[in-house]
Amino acid sequence: MNGTYYEIVGGMEEDIIVNVDKTEMNDSDASRKAADTERVAYKNTYKEGKRVKSEKIYDPYDDEMFNVGDDIVYYEPLPKDMSFRYSMLARLKSDCDYVIGHKISMPHNFFWAGTPEAQIREMRERWNSFEADEKPEWLTMEQIDEYEKNLAVL
Repeated sequence: MNGTYYEIVGGMEEDIIVNVDKTEMNDSDASRKAADTERVAYKNTYKEGKRVKSEKIYDPYDDEMFNVGDDIVYYEPLPKDMSFRYSMLARLKSDCDYVIGHKISMPHNFFWAGTPEAQIREMRERWNSFEADEKPEWLTMEQIDEYEKNLAVL
């Protein structure tokens, strides 16, 4: 194996490689794909079957701007894809339902965001990312406030 390969890893399934491609991508394409799915993009160079260089070209958790070829990709905390944002909000809600339903007193291992405070912050940010006519019918800001109250007493 020789040449340049791109890996897009992370997201909800930590450290799962979701794309490895040699011919169909460049730095800009890999960065955009990673940004759209909140994953990290790496550019790996192989020579005689061994990786000789690995370079992170996009990381959604880094508040920096990344130069990628002729384009500039800016950090965007939320992908623009509405279905992904709905899915992620549902995931955050599901974590809260599980922790509250099972009365887990040390819930940090069960939250996508790590802590109850960060989980609620993520839920609010994602809920507020929708326009008024796009807001999910299955979750209101009042319900998010209730989740926050219920998590505070665990």
